[in-house]
Amino acid sequence: MLAAIVLAGAVAHAPAPVRGDFDHDGKQDVAQIVPSRPGVYQLIIRRGARGRPISIIDTIKQGDLANLFITTEKPGRLQTWCGKGGDDGDGPCLRKSVRLHGDTLAFGTREASEAVVIWTGKKFEVVWISD
Repeated sequence: MLAAIVLAGAVAHAPAPVRGDFDHDGKQDVAQIVPSRPGVYQLIIRRGARGRPISIIDTIKQGDLANLFITTEKPGRLQTWCGKGGDDGDGPCLRKSVRLHGDTLAFGTREASEAVVIWTGKKFEVVWISD
């Protein structure tokens, strides 16, 4: 019982859910923060179409909830962190920019980082815009 109260209190500090057609199928999806295990949360997208699986976008530590934001990003071209000269340590820079169409989920920590979540037609892909 106490654990449930602690988890509920932590989720209360999480950003509010965000709605949008993130998979571009004409149905409203919901992005939200949910508890995973003690001290750990997940950013998920619940897709609006029936029978579609929940997509886990990222894992978030409880200490990061206070500065976390989730929102929608406007359509257009964005330069990626890699394209700005950032190094993610995963090899060569594969995407120097991304073009966003329709509703696109964005998340990060205030004044520190931002990522966009792009639907590839098969799955969601996280692309870092700033770090």
